[in-house]
Amino acid sequence: MFKLLFHRIAACLKLGVSESQKIAVITENNGQQTNGVIPASARGVPLRILIVEDHADTLQTLAGLLVNCGYDISTADCTRKALKTVEEKQFDVILSDIDLPDGTGYDVISQAKRTQTLKGVAISGLDGSEDFRRSKKAGFDFHLIKPLDFPELCTILHGFEPLAIAVA
Repeated sequence: MFKLLFHRIAACLKLGVSESQKIAVITENNGQQTNGVIPASARGVPLRILIVEDHADTLQTLAGLLVNCGYDISTADCTRKALKTVEEKQFDVILSDIDLPDGTGYDVISQAKRTQTLKGVAISGLDGSEDFRRSKKAGFDFHLIKPLDFPELCTILHGFEPLAIAVA
C-alpha cells in the first residue's frame, strides 16, 4: 500500500445557500482538511459513492479527496468487485472508469441500475460523441473526461441528494 501525498488542491463546492457562495476545500500534503472546510456531511447524510477505477493512484487519490469532502466512499478496481460491492451495499452514486480489466463501466452502471436507484458518472479518456451516447445508453447521467476536473465533479455531486434508506 502506498501513502497518498496530496499537493495543495483547491476545489469549490456549491453549498446551495446562494449560487454565488462557494467554500474552498483545501487539502494539505498530509490529506487533512484545513481552512474551515464544511464537508458534505454537514449538509445532512453524506452521499454513498462507489468509485470504480483500475488505476491504483487515481483510485486512491480520488477516494481520498472525496472522503475529505465528507462523502461515504467505497472502491473497486474491476467490474467483478464493483458488482459484488453493489450487491452488498446501497449507493447514491457510482463514479466509474469505462475501460476496466474484466469488463466495462457500462456493464457496472447498467447492472447496478437494475437493482438500485442511483446516479452514474462516467470518468474516462473516451471523449467522442459516440462515447457520450454509449455512456447515456448504458445509464450514466454524466460523462467526465480525464484528466478529471475536480471542481466540476464536486459541482455534479453536490447536485445529487442521498436516497433515504427504508428501515424495517
